[in-house]
Amino acid sequence: LGEDRRIQHAITLSMCGIESGMKNKKSGSGILDNDYKAAFDLMVAKWPIMVLAKKGVGKIMEEWLLSLFNNVYSIVVVNGVMGSLIRLLRYLRQGDLPSMLLFCYGIDPHLVRLTNRLEGIPLYSMPMQGPVLQGESPLKPLTEKYKVIGYCDDCKPAITKMSEFSLVERETRLFEAASGTMLHRDPTSGKMKLLRLGRWKGTLQKEDLPLECQYIAISELLDM
Repeated sequence: LGEDRRIQHAITLSMCGIESGMKNKKSGSGILDNDYKAAFDLMVAKWPIMVLAKKGVGKIMEEWLLSLFNNVYSIVVVNGVMGSLIRLLRYLRQGDLPSMLLFCYGIDPHLVRLTNRLEGIPLYSMPMQGPVLQGESPLKPLTEKYKVIGYCDDCKPAITKMSEFSLVERETRLFEAASGTMLHRDPTSGKMKLLRLGRWKGTLQKEDLPLECQYIAISELLDM
Protein backbone atom coordinates (compact mmCIF):
# COMPACT_ATOMS: atom_id res chain seq x y z
CA LEU A 1 0.00 0.00 0.00
CA GLY A 2 2.52 2.60 -1.10
CA GLU A 3 5.62 3.21 -3.19
CA ASP A 4 7.87 2.16 -0.29
CA ARG A 5 5.81 -0.90 0.68
CA ARG A 6 5.83 -3.08 -2.41
CA ILE A 7 6.07 -6.87 -2.37
CA GLN A 8 9.63 -6.84 -3.72
CA HIS A 9 10.68 -4.73 -0.73
CA ALA A 10 9.23 -7.32 1.64
CA ILE A 11 10.93 -10.19 -0.19
CA THR A 12 14.31 -8.45 -0.10
CA LEU A 13 13.91 -7.53 3.57
CA SER A 14 13.02 -11.14 4.40
CA MET A 15 16.08 -12.44 2.55
CA CYS A 16 18.31 -10.00 4.45
CA GLY A 17 16.67 -11.00 7.74
CA ILE A 18 17.29 -14.70 7.10
CA GLU A 19 20.90 -14.10 6.04
CA SER A 20 21.60 -11.92 9.07
CA GLY A 21 19.90 -14.36 11.45
CA MET A 22 21.89 -17.32 10.10
CA LYS A 23 25.19 -15.49 10.62
CA ASN A 24 24.46 -14.88 14.30
CA LYS A 25 25.62 -18.10 15.98
CA LYS A 26 25.70 -16.65 19.51
CA SER A 27 21.96 -16.09 19.87
CA GLY A 28 19.03 -17.72 18.14
CA SER A 29 16.23 -16.10 16.22
CA GLY A 30 13.43 -17.08 13.90
CA ILE A 31 10.74 -15.86 11.55
CA LEU A 32 7.23 -16.92 12.47
CA ASP A 33 4.67 -17.62 9.74
CA ASN A 34 1.19 -16.71 11.05
CA ASP A 35 -1.71 -17.95 8.94
CA TYR A 36 -5.32 -16.84 9.54
CA LYS A 37 -8.41 -18.96 8.90
CA ALA A 38 -10.55 -17.63 6.02
CA ALA A 39 -9.36 -14.22 7.11
CA PHE A 40 -11.56 -12.12 4.83
CA ASP A 41 -14.71 -14.01 5.72
CA LEU A 42 -14.16 -13.69 9.45
CA MET A 43 -13.12 -10.03 9.79
CA VAL A 44 -16.07 -7.93 10.94
CA ALA A 45 -16.64 -5.23 8.32
CA LYS A 46 -16.93 -2.46 10.90
CA TRP A 47 -13.40 -3.07 12.23
CA PRO A 48 -11.36 -1.82 9.21
CA ILE A 49 -13.83 1.08 8.86
CA MET A 50 -13.11 2.01 12.49
CA VAL A 51 -9.38 1.84 11.71
CA LEU A 52 -9.84 4.14 8.71
CA ALA A 53 -11.84 6.56 10.84
CA LYS A 54 -8.98 6.61 13.35
CA LYS A 55 -6.59 7.38 10.48
CA GLY A 56 -8.66 10.43 9.53
CA VAL A 57 -11.20 9.25 6.93
CA GLY A 58 -14.15 11.66 6.77
CA LYS A 59 -17.62 10.89 8.12
CA ILE A 60 -19.15 10.71 4.62
CA MET A 61 -16.61 8.08 3.52
CA GLU A 62 -17.14 6.13 6.72
CA GLU A 63 -20.93 6.06 6.23
CA TRP A 64 -20.55 5.08 2.56
CA LEU A 65 -18.35 2.11 3.47
CA LEU A 66 -20.79 1.02 6.17
CA SER A 67 -23.62 1.13 3.63
CA LEU A 68 -21.88 -1.66 1.67
CA PHE A 69 -22.47 -4.04 4.58
CA ASN A 70 -25.76 -2.89 6.15
CA ASN A 71 -28.99 -4.59 5.02
CA VAL A 72 -27.24 -6.46 2.19
CA TYR A 73 -28.99 -9.41 0.55
CA SER A 74 -28.15 -12.00 -2.06
CA ILE A 75 -30.57 -13.70 -4.47
CA VAL A 76 -29.75 -17.09 -5.97
CA VAL A 77 -31.03 -17.55 -9.56
CA VAL A 78 -31.36 -21.08 -11.00
CA ASN A 79 -32.52 -21.47 -14.62
CA GLY A 80 -33.98 -17.99 -14.57
CA VAL A 81 -35.96 -18.62 -11.39
CA MET A 82 -35.17 -16.23 -8.55
CA GLY A 83 -34.89 -17.66 -5.07
CA SER A 84 -35.62 -15.99 -1.78
CA LEU A 85 -33.52 -13.23 -0.26
CA ILE A 86 -30.49 -14.38 1.70
CA ARG A 87 -29.35 -11.86 4.25
CA LEU A 88 -25.56 -11.55 4.26
CA LEU A 89 -23.59 -11.29 7.46
CA ARG A 90 -21.66 -8.11 8.10
CA TYR A 91 -18.24 -9.50 7.31
CA LEU A 92 -15.77 -8.82 4.53
CA ARG A 93 -16.57 -10.83 1.41
CA GLN A 94 -13.98 -13.21 0.02
CA GLY A 95 -12.74 -12.75 -3.55
CA ASP A 96 -12.89 -9.06 -4.39
CA LEU A 97 -10.33 -6.25 -4.35
CA PRO A 98 -12.17 -3.94 -1.88
CA SER A 99 -12.18 -6.73 0.72
CA MET A 100 -8.41 -7.16 0.35
CA LEU A 101 -7.81 -3.44 0.76
CA LEU A 102 -10.10 -3.23 3.79
CA PHE A 103 -8.38 -6.24 5.36
CA CYS A 104 -4.98 -4.58 4.86
CA TYR A 105 -6.23 -1.55 6.77
CA GLY A 106 -7.82 -3.81 9.38
CA ILE A 107 -4.60 -5.69 10.15
CA ASP A 108 -2.50 -2.51 10.21
CA PRO A 109 -2.94 -1.82 13.98
CA HIS A 110 -1.72 -5.37 14.68
CA LEU A 111 1.40 -4.84 12.54
CA VAL A 112 2.09 -1.46 14.18
CA ARG A 113 1.82 -2.89 17.69
CA LEU A 114 4.18 -5.76 16.82
CA THR A 115 6.66 -3.35 15.20
CA ASN A 116 6.71 -1.22 18.36
CA ARG A 117 7.17 -4.21 20.69
CA LEU A 118 9.46 -6.69 18.92
CA GLU A 119 13.23 -6.35 19.20
CA GLY A 120 13.83 -7.42 15.60
CA ILE A 121 16.71 -9.07 13.74
CA PRO A 122 19.50 -6.49 13.13
CA LEU A 123 20.37 -6.06 9.46
CA TYR A 124 22.99 -3.30 9.53
CA SER A 125 24.26 -0.36 11.57
CA MET A 126 26.00 2.72 10.13
CA PRO A 127 27.57 5.60 12.09
CA MET A 128 25.93 8.99 11.59
CA GLN A 129 28.27 11.87 10.77
CA GLY A 130 27.51 15.48 11.48
CA PRO A 131 28.01 18.38 13.91
CA VAL A 132 26.77 17.93 17.47
CA LEU A 133 25.86 20.88 19.68
CA GLN A 134 27.89 21.41 22.82
CA GLY A 135 26.68 19.22 25.68
CA GLU A 136 24.64 16.90 23.48
CA SER A 137 25.21 13.19 22.99
CA PRO A 138 26.75 11.89 19.75
CA LEU A 139 24.39 11.04 16.94
CA LYS A 140 22.90 7.56 17.14
CA PRO A 141 23.91 5.15 14.37
CA LEU A 142 21.50 4.49 11.50
CA THR A 143 20.12 0.98 11.97
CA GLU A 144 17.73 -1.31 10.12
CA LYS A 145 15.94 -4.33 11.60
CA TYR A 146 13.55 -7.00 10.39
CA LYS A 147 10.63 -6.90 12.82
CA VAL A 148 7.45 -7.92 11.03
CA ILE A 149 6.09 -8.09 7.48
CA GLY A 150 2.43 -8.30 6.57
CA TYR A 151 0.88 -9.11 3.21
CA CYS A 152 -2.91 -9.44 3.15
CA ASP A 153 -3.65 -12.13 5.76
CA ASP A 154 -0.01 -13.25 6.11
CA CYS A 155 1.90 -11.95 9.12
CA LYS A 156 5.55 -12.84 9.60
CA PRO A 157 7.07 -11.45 12.84
CA ALA A 158 10.70 -11.91 13.86
CA ILE A 159 11.35 -13.72 17.15
CA THR A 160 14.67 -13.04 18.87
CA LYS A 161 14.00 -14.31 22.41
CA MET A 162 11.68 -16.81 24.06
CA SER A 163 9.48 -14.17 25.69
CA GLU A 164 8.54 -12.81 22.26
CA PHE A 165 6.65 -16.02 21.45
CA SER A 166 4.22 -15.18 24.25
CA LEU A 167 4.21 -11.50 23.23
CA VAL A 168 3.14 -12.34 19.66
CA GLU A 169 0.50 -14.75 21.01
CA ARG A 170 -0.99 -12.06 23.27
CA GLU A 171 -1.01 -9.47 20.49
CA THR A 172 -2.60 -11.97 18.09
CA ARG A 173 -5.38 -12.81 20.53
CA LEU A 174 -6.01 -9.09 21.05
CA PHE A 175 -6.29 -8.62 17.28
CA GLU A 176 -8.63 -11.62 17.01
CA ALA A 177 -10.91 -10.25 19.72
CA ALA A 178 -11.06 -6.83 18.06
CA SER A 179 -11.51 -7.89 14.43
CA GLY A 180 -13.12 -11.34 14.43
CA THR A 181 -10.22 -13.06 12.63
CA MET A 182 -8.94 -16.44 13.82
CA LEU A 183 -5.43 -17.85 13.70
CA HIS A 184 -4.74 -21.47 12.78
CA ARG A 185 -3.87 -23.19 16.07
CA ASP A 186 -4.46 -26.82 15.15
CA PRO A 187 -1.02 -28.48 15.58
CA THR A 188 -1.93 -31.19 13.05
CA SER A 189 -2.59 -28.69 10.27
CA GLY A 190 1.04 -27.58 9.97
CA LYS A 191 -0.19 -24.10 9.04
CA MET A 192 1.91 -22.29 11.63
CA LYS A 193 5.67 -22.57 11.12
CA LEU A 194 8.79 -21.14 12.67
CA LEU A 195 11.89 -20.80 10.52
CA ARG A 196 14.80 -21.30 12.93
CA LEU A 197 17.88 -19.15 12.39
CA GLY A 198 21.35 -18.97 13.93
CA ARG A 199 21.83 -20.99 17.12
CA TRP A 200 18.14 -21.97 17.17
CA LYS A 201 18.49 -23.85 13.87
CA GLY A 202 20.01 -26.90 15.49
CA THR A 203 18.90 -26.58 19.11
CA LEU A 204 15.37 -25.17 19.46
CA GLN A 205 12.67 -27.83 19.62
CA LYS A 206 8.91 -27.55 19.67
CA GLU A 207 8.86 -28.59 23.33
CA ASP A 208 11.03 -25.56 24.19
CA LEU A 209 8.28 -23.13 23.12
CA PRO A 210 5.89 -21.65 25.69
CA LEU A 211 2.93 -23.96 26.28
CA GLU A 212 0.43 -21.62 24.60
CA CYS A 213 2.61 -21.56 21.45
CA GLN A 214 3.28 -25.27 20.96
CA TYR A 215 0.87 -25.40 18.01
CA ILE A 216 3.75 -23.92 15.97
CA ALA A 217 5.58 -26.37 13.71
CA ILE A 218 9.37 -26.18 13.46
CA SER A 219 10.68 -25.52 9.96
CA GLU A 220 14.24 -26.02 8.69
CA LEU A 221 16.13 -23.72 6.36
CA LEU A 222 17.31 -25.89 3.47
CA ASP A 223 20.90 -25.50 2.32
CA MET A 224 21.03 -24.15 -1.21
